[in-house]
Amino acid sequence: MKRRRIGIVIFWMLVLSGVCLMAAEYRTSLQAEFPNRVKELEAILGMTIEESVVVVKEFSSVEAFTRETGAPYWIRGFTNAYRICLQSRHLLGESVYRSLLEHELLHWTIRRQAAFPLWFEEGVVCLITGELSGYRDIPVMKNVESVDPITLKNPWEMVSYSLGCLEKVKEIVQKQTEGRP
Repeated sequence: MKRRRIGIVIFWMLVLSGVCLMAAEYRTSLQAEFPNRVKELEAILGMTIEESVVVVKEFSSVEAFTRETGAPYWIRGFTNAYRICLQSRHLLGESVYRSLLEHELLHWTIRRQAAFPLWFEEGVVCLITGELSGYRDIPVMKNVESVDPITLKNPWEMVSYSLGCLEKVKEIVQKQTEGRP
């Protein structure tokens, strides 16, 4: 009887702490989660950013994420035409989850403004988040304009691609700001 009671207590502690056995969904936007990023995005894109609410689907396990989305295990999250899909904050840790959510909300918001090329979108997101500042020994992928990111085979290729996208966007932003007071 005592073991059963302990099992029930543990079950309810898990439920109340937010650990779920299934995918959880919620609605949010860049403006709601990271309002300071909106002005940065407007400055880079040169346009007013309209709020765009999206469904975020958070998967309870890597297995559920890969099974239901078809994404490889090393992808922590992605944005498609319908929603943002993320691995669980309980697996990633809250700070990694928040950074990932910020990254994907930027993708979602950019896609709602105009049909930018994927390499440009990735470069803008990485420029705003600064998330690639710690990478030193991974070569920068060239010709990112001709790369379909879905074909990248491992996390190192993804980082190399993202570094290449960031480099291209920095060049564009630098050319735009040259000669401005």
